[in-house]
Amino acid sequence: MPNAPVSSMAPILRRRADAADRLGLEVAFRLAPAGDSVPTVFASRHGQITRSASMLKAQTEGVPASPTDFSLSVHNAAAGQFSIAKDDRSMSTSLSGRGESFAAALLEGLGLVAEGHPRVLVVMSDLAPPQVFQGRWDGEPAGYSLGLLLGAMIGKDPGDGGTAVNGGSFTFSLRESRDGGKSDGADTEPPQALMFLKLLAGKGERTAWERRGRRWEWART
Repeated sequence: MPNAPVSSMAPILRRRADAADRLGLEVAFRLAPAGDSVPTVFASRHGQITRSASMLKAQTEGVPASPTDFSLSVHNAAAGQFSIAKDDRSMSTSLSGRGESFAAALLEGLGLVAEGHPRVLVVMSDLAPPQVFQGRWDGEPAGYSLGLLLGAMIGKDPGDGGTAVNGGSFTFSLRESRDGGKSDGADTEPPQALMFLKLLAGKGERTAWERRGRRWEWART
């Protein structure tokens, strides 16, 4: 897939960003309030796995690791690049939680809203791992990015689970899976982020992701 353009980023910085970085940075710059600082939550299941795999392959061939690749191989690389490019020193969190990375990011963002931040930028992005990992992960579809600008609902306590997203509102919850945790096979359904995007686009009133003994549910309010 072609690299996201990230035209809002200075060329000298953009050249350092690989495909995984650019996926998240593109939507982050599109949603970031112009001229304002905003806390961010960057989530990715696989993070900089392509860059890391390339570095490890080079080392097995006796090639020294590139200092640039090394500095950008950490999971919070995209968040760091966003902070530098936007000159924004607001707090930022980078996280991963297997197939539940998106739900973890929403929880983190909601927590920041509950603490009093008027807006929080949440970015979930993922590329599929390189070919060397074929057969060693569950095959969840990848190659997407979703950005959300979260804010507390007016006149509503964010502690009750209600959160506004770009003019809409939703609730979400975590329950024990109905199958007793038996659904641990390949994640061939859309990832959580894209299921949630369909919900925001008006495709139904609720959606759920259910695996490994846990059932996440999102509903429009």
